[in-house]
Amino acid sequence: MAETKGVAHDGRCARAQDGFHPSTAILRKTNRLLIILGVTLRCVTLHAGDDRFGFATHFEQGWPTNPDMQDIAATGVSYIRDDLNAGNWEPSPGFYVLPASDMAWLTAAQANGLKVVAVLGPNSLYPDNYDSTAMSNLATWIAKTGLVTAFEIVNEPNNAYAAYEGPMWESKLVTLTNVVTAAVHAVSPAIQVIGLGAQGTQIFDMLAMGTTMNGVVYHPYGDGAGFI
Repeated sequence: MAETKGVAHDGRCARAQDGFHPSTAILRKTNRLLIILGVTLRCVTLHAGDDRFGFATHFEQGWPTNPDMQDIAATGVSYIRDDLNAGNWEPSPGFYVLPASDMAWLTAAQANGLKVVAVLGPNSLYPDNYDSTAMSNLATWIAKTGLVTAFEIVNEPNNAYAAYEGPMWESKLVTLTNVVTAAVHAVSPAIQVIGLGAQGTQIFDMLAMGTTMNGVVYHPYGDGAGFI
């Protein structure tokens, strides 16, 4: 995760005393800034809607959109990354709704000029909680709202997903990601699909299997086993 020492104002790097002062809510709820490119920076120049930066958020878990969404937009970042729980959108197999709770924060993000990376995960309605057809159908339903800029397929799959799918989880994830990518692009080619989301050698292993997604998600947590 990148470290930001200061924000540039008028060509100079400003410290906390003359830079951006986040609200108490953001300081309390947001542990770290999600830097899209994951590079280490000492001083960055932010501008409105800067696509290089975003926040990992938890509006799906009940964060208040007011004032949090406005505070995030005021920093100059472009993206937020949050979960979309399958059970909220598909209460029974094949029956899809627009859940009021999620629609509220998604529309608030759009109103504040923020783009949404929506993380998709397990769906307990199906024998395989990561059924590729089920996830594809859900993703295309959500895509049609026009409120999501990108889908991330499974958060940190080397953890819960790997435990669920077993030793062949990497190849299964590649297949899942490719299937969802094709489905989403069929209804909305502009929406990006990103994924793999594991760690160093695991990422390279999956890339070698052949992927059609738009971008790689990388969680660089070191554990001494060569995963950075």
